[in-house]
Amino acid sequence: MLESTLNNLERVLFYYGLKPLTIQQHGKRFQVFTEDKVYSLKKVATEDRLRCTLQTQNKLLSLSLNILPLLTTTEGLQYATVDGETYYVTPWLEETPLSNDRKGDMLIDYLSYMHQATVELEPIENIKKIDEGLELMKRHWQERLDWLATFIYRADHRIYPSPFEQLVVAHYAIFIQKTHHAMKRLEVWREHAKKSSMQRLVYCIGKSDPSHFIFSAGRLMAVNMEHGGIDTPLKDLATMFDSPHFCIRDWVRAFNLYETTFPLRRIEKELLISFLHYPGSIFETVKAYESAKSVDREWSFVEQFERVHHQEPQREALIQALEAKKYDDDQHDHSS
Repeated sequence: MLESTLNNLERVLFYYGLKPLTIQQHGKRFQVFTEDKVYSLKKVATEDRLRCTLQTQNKLLSLSLNILPLLTTTEGLQYATVDGETYYVTPWLEETPLSNDRKGDMLIDYLSYMHQATVELEPIENIKKIDEGLELMKRHWQERLDWLATFIYRADHRIYPSPFEQLVVAHYAIFIQKTHHAMKRLEVWREHAKKSSMQRLVYCIGKSDPSHFIFSAGRLMAVNMEHGGIDTPLKDLATMFDSPHFCIRDWVRAFNLYETTFPLRRIEKELLISFLHYPGSIFETVKAYESAKSVDREWSFVEQFERVHHQEPQREALIQALEAKKYDDDQHDHSS
């Protein structure tokens, strides 16, 4: 750890009245050892992230959901700023070993309860906003495809492409096909959205990646609240299913569990189908690979790519189940 970084962290901890014995970095968090306790120190990327963190903490507490508490400084603030960088401190909890299926079930319970408890209906007053939102998403997806094409070009022109690059090149045509299919499904969703007068909004974690939750002392707790806010419930569901850390064995059962508390509407299922077709986790994996500094992580990226790829049968099974549910919804609407 750089000495300047260490000095800044010690200055931050001073505002909390904490005297660190040792500070160790773990990804984006710092583990702080004091004489009697262990703490987690995290830098907030932007002021918006800080605002979301504070708002989400208050919202989850009001719903009696489990979160890591934010410690307060000696002046009563929930954050501290040093040299223009803002940090917050929470207790450090060691995660209790838990099966992927069990943690997945607990995460789904967490999200479905939060969505059910905060759902609101909002009128769709401006159809142009639907078009603008859809075009923005399609443009973003196309930009990612263009970026991936540049990655493929460089890999193809290396004398010795890396094992990870070879994997991406081998599957490149599939990523193009999936992205274009996701865009077509967005168009289907657009037509249904224009016929609807209301939309459902809920409070979302925003990035409901299983790695942003920890199981400790018999409870599942949110440890990353920097992306929370009001949005469609599909934001949380899409993030969860698209995470390489979501490793449960039966996605259809997981979705059915979610719907026992918060059933989705026909139009919401249509949008979820589009998100499931889109290979977002692959783009994120390739992007992380390109940004990585160390060649020692080559095989970890290969393993992550293969883990995502091996989720495809579960993804396809959920898409087919959603298609069947949509058909049942249509039949019910026609008969009622």
